[in-house]
Amino acid sequence: MGLYFNTVETARMVFRLNKHFGSAAGGGNIDNWRSRKNKFKKGGANRKRLGAIANDHGVDPDPSDDPVGSHKQNWRDWLDLLEDPTIAPSQSLDPVPVPPDTCGPKTGPFDSTVGVEIGNLIYQGLNAANCEEIVFVVLPATTIAVDQPQTFGSANAYSLIITVRTKSVTALKAAIRRVARMRRNRRAAKKKKS
Repeated sequence: MGLYFNTVETARMVFRLNKHFGSAAGGGNIDNWRSRKNKFKKGGANRKRLGAIANDHGVDPDPSDDPVGSHKQNWRDWLDLLEDPTIAPSQSLDPVPVPPDTCGPKTGPFDSTVGVEIGNLIYQGLNAANCEEIVFVVLPATTIAVDQPQTFGSANAYSLIITVRTKSVTALKAAIRRVARMRRNRRAAKKKKS
């Protein structure tokens, strides 16, 4: 799937996320997250970065699948990159539609990040009493992006579908090196001026 770790790890992590935000009827934990919804709210005073939320609440790869902790570190690095405007810029997304409504194509300036927009979609799902589950779908892409929100079901009971598109490991590592090189060059230029 092309996340910052391999396909087996990606599938396991998506499964784990879907369990965290799955319906209570299906054995998921979405109701446990509803009291923490403000951690995800865009522009909210209590908003936290996705990596910090994962750290605070143990949203990580299963330790039995990650004996040396490398998958956990890759996961956390990826979450941090989602909030970096140089690597994962995003347009602000539409509000989550209540079925049968849908969202149009994304428009407007790139005034946000993928991580902020994902967090805000999670917030909207947790804030809606009729949203029974939040389902994450991860697709390979040439850029990191999040699609407009989609819902499935009826106005009385629906699933929020969050589709995240992400680069391959090779492309993502190259982007990280490129950003680090630009930052080093800027610091060096500032030191020269001083």
